[in-house]
Amino acid sequence: MVHSQISTIEIQHENQRQSLQIPTVLINQVEYIDFPNLVELMGGASTVVSKRMRVDLKGTTAWVGLNQNRVNALSIFPLGHNIVANENGIYIALNDCAPFFRKAFRLEVSCSAPTLPSGNPIAENSSSEGPSEFQQAPPRDRPNQVPSQQPYPVIRTILIDPGHGGYEPGVEGIAGTTEKDIVLSISRKLETLLQSTYQLSVSRTRVQDTSLSPQQRNAISQNTQADLLVSIHAGGAFSEETQGIAIFYPQPDTVKQGNPSALAFRSADFSEESRNIASIISQSIIKETRAASRGIHPIPNALFHKSRRPSILIEVGCLTNRQEEALLGDELYQAKIAIGIANGIELLLQRAKEPLPITTLNNESIQSEITPL
Repeated sequence: MVHSQISTIEIQHENQRQSLQIPTVLINQVEYIDFPNLVELMGGASTVVSKRMRVDLKGTTAWVGLNQNRVNALSIFPLGHNIVANENGIYIALNDCAPFFRKAFRLEVSCSAPTLPSGNPIAENSSSEGPSEFQQAPPRDRPNQVPSQQPYPVIRTILIDPGHGGYEPGVEGIAGTTEKDIVLSISRKLETLLQSTYQLSVSRTRVQDTSLSPQQRNAISQNTQADLLVSIHAGGAFSEETQGIAIFYPQPDTVKQGNPSALAFRSADFSEESRNIASIISQSIIKETRAASRGIHPIPNALFHKSRRPSILIEVGCLTNRQEEALLGDELYQAKIAIGIANGIELLLQRAKEPLPITTLNNESIQSEITPL
C-alpha cells in the first residue's frame, strides 16, 4: 500500500490551534488516515481491547468498534463509515474525523482535501514482522492468576485519581448517572478508609467537581511522593449487557522501530509490579462486591506516562448497564468497592518487605463514613 496524498488537520481547543499533516490511504474509494497515529499526534493514547479501540484524549475516554461505525463516548453516535482494522493498521475515514472528535471530545477539527505531497510518495513500512501492536487485543490476564514472584512495593503513601470532573462528565449512564460523580464519591470513601484504618498518607488529584487536563494530572502525579497511584473510573460499552470490573496497568514500552503508530509510555520499570497489584486488587474487589470480572489488561495511558511508581486504573463497573448503573449510584455498593480496594492494599502491605500493621475491613466499619454524592 502506498500513501500518495497528504491531508492537513486543524485542531482547535481552548484557544490553542494545532496543525497536523497526515498521510491518507484509499480504502474502498474512501480516504482514510492512520487512527492510532492521529490520536498520538494529538497528545492522546489508544489501545485495542477485544474488538474495540479505546481512545483517551483531553481527559475523556471514547470507545470505537473495529470494523464498525459506532462510537461510545460522551454520547453514543454513529460515524459515516466503518473504522477499518486490517493487517496494515487501524484507520478512520477522513470525513469522519471532524464529527468524531467534536462529539467524543468537544474538539473542533477541520480536515483539508488530500493533496499530492512534494517529493516521493510515502511508502508504508513493508516489514514482515507481522501485524503491529494495534491489530490485536492486548493479552488478557485473568484475576485468579497467581502473580509472578516480583517484589511488592512498600506502600506508605497513595495518590488517588478520580477520573474526569468539571465540564468532562466521563461516561453518562442510561438514567443520567455521571462517571465523574461516582468516582469522586468512591475516592472519598477510599481515602477515609486508608487514612483512618491503615494510617497511610493519602492525597487526591481532585477533591471536588473540577476539571483537570491530562497534563495537570500528570504534573500532580509527578510532584506527589506517592508509592502507588490508583486511578478510579467507570466504564461504558456498546452492549447494555456488558458489566463488571476491569483493572488496567501500564504496558511495557511498545515502540518498535519502523512502527510510528506504536505509543511510547515508558513505565516498563513498574509494569510487572503494577500487574501484580492489579491482580490482587481485582480479586479483592470481586470478592467484596460479587461483581463480574472483566479481567486485568495492560494499556498505554497518559497518566502512566513516565510513571515513577506502580500504577493501576480501576473501572468500577459499566454505567451503560442499567443494573450496574443503579448499583454504582448506591452508597452502600460504593462502600463495598472502596472496602475491596482497601482490602487489596492490605494484602499488598502484608506481602511487602516492610509490612505495616493493618486491620481487615468489613461493611460495618464504613457506615459512618458514607456521604451523599
